[in-house]
Amino acid sequence: MNEMQIGTLALIKSGLYGSEEKISPNLNWQQIYKIGQRHQIIPLLYYGIVNSKANVPIDIKNNFYHATVSAVLTDQNQQSALKQIFNAFEENNISYLPLKGTVLKQFYAKPELRTMGDSDILIKAEEYNKIKDILKNFGFIEITESNHEFVWNKPNVLYLELHKKLIPSYNKDYYEYYKNEWAFAKPAKKSRFTLTDEDFFIYLFTHFSKHYRDGGIGLKHAIDLYVFYKAKPDLNKNYLKNELNKLNLFTFFKNVSDMLFCWFENKPLSELTDFLTDKIFKSGAYGTKSAHIVATEAKNAKFKNNKNNNDNKNKKSNKSIKFFKLLRVIFLPYGNMAQKYTILKKIPVLLPFMWIVRWVQTLILHPQNIKKQKNMLKIVTEENIKQYRKELEYVGLK
Repeated sequence: MNEMQIGTLALIKSGLYGSEEKISPNLNWQQIYKIGQRHQIIPLLYYGIVNSKANVPIDIKNNFYHATVSAVLTDQNQQSALKQIFNAFEENNISYLPLKGTVLKQFYAKPELRTMGDSDILIKAEEYNKIKDILKNFGFIEITESNHEFVWNKPNVLYLELHKKLIPSYNKDYYEYYKNEWAFAKPAKKSRFTLTDEDFFIYLFTHFSKHYRDGGIGLKHAIDLYVFYKAKPDLNKNYLKNELNKLNLFTFFKNVSDMLFCWFENKPLSELTDFLTDKIFKSGAYGTKSAHIVATEAKNAKFKNNKNNNDNKNKKSNKSIKFFKLLRVIFLPYGNMAQKYTILKKIPVLLPFMWIVRWVQTLILHPQNIKKQKNMLKIVTEENIKQYRKELEYVGLK
């Protein structure tokens, strides 16, 4: 790990547990602040600065302070809105199961330490009409429906993702494990459900792995794993191993665990833990655009791993990959189109017509997007896809 990574992780540890950590005087504090923004961990870093008595330029320290105050206000608004929603669900016998950050906040010393861009809640699709009425009455606006969730927003209060499924069906391997999502649910109140500690952790790790594999995942979600794992020392380790093996995630779990123990418990570093650390630091909260593009094409690309391919064959393969990527950009799949043009949900046969509408809108209103897509095509090569797959295998993923 480099000095910037060591310093950032020391501040996080201090922010999590109130310890006074040794902080290098040579840190670039503007860069640390940018890391905090990209990974959505500003409050953790601010409390780390305070607890460790770090010597930070006053203007940058003020930036940390004001962003943390904003996080406190955001958290209060979010928690108030969730309490209102949960009470209404209980009163109307609507089944709900809070997920991810909505639950994890309680395991941090202060709730604002775990910032939350949105709140995830598993619901039953057959109860959605009742839920819609409740949310509209509370001032929420329906945004869209995706493969696995209904998205609502109350501006400046709460962004809400109501899950129909725990995992999107296009993540076929993980979805197979979670396809009967309510089979994992355990009653907590009259209408509220929960997961066992073991199943909650497995779901957290599956979510982490899904994002890592699909283009990247950042520090916040890695920290979640450590915080929950340490808060629950009695987790059934045999159960975790058996279930993670079913998901083909146990090797990756061991490698990520080694990385986290290096970060927070001074366990020895290795080339693999350094590799994972670099990947996570570079990812930002949810990966980079270019990484998402390569990950998507890696799922679609089909070519033989032949070391004897000559340059002409490689060029032909790259052209083929780019051609099919271009087709998917031009003829956006129905699911993506239906999110953009909701009329397709009612009249799917309009898809060809809406493709034309989209092309015209892009040419007239967003010509810059064409240039962006052309630039993205440059990274879609057989070499990049092979390298991506090789890196996944190195850390224990497919």
